[in-house]
Amino acid sequence: ADRGHRPCDGIGDAADEARTSASDTTEEIKAFESFGPPLDVPPPGMLDRLAVSRGRHRSEVQEQLRSYDESTEFPRKEDRLCGSRSGYEFALRTEGLRQLRSEI
Repeated sequence: ADRGHRPCDGIGDAADEARTSASDTTEEIKAFESFGPPLDVPPPGMLDRLAVSRGRHRSEVQEQLRSYDESTEFPRKEDRLCGSRSGYEFALRTEGLRQLRSEI
């Protein structure tokens, strides 16, 4: 008596394969973790050590931009070097980033 295809055929096989696959994945993760932390994750404490400098740079940029915005001199002296407010802001942030990188 040929029963033909039954809806539940192969479900047990798929579950077994999923368990085997999950087990293999777990082993791969353990092997990967043995190499140490990923390179794109900062070392423990790095963000805390940089927090003060980041806050200082952020405050300096805000103060310098406020001074730029309140300036009554036109064209502004910063415009001669940076072209515009956005160029000036970009230059300030780039300098702050350079200083943070030197601290790292």
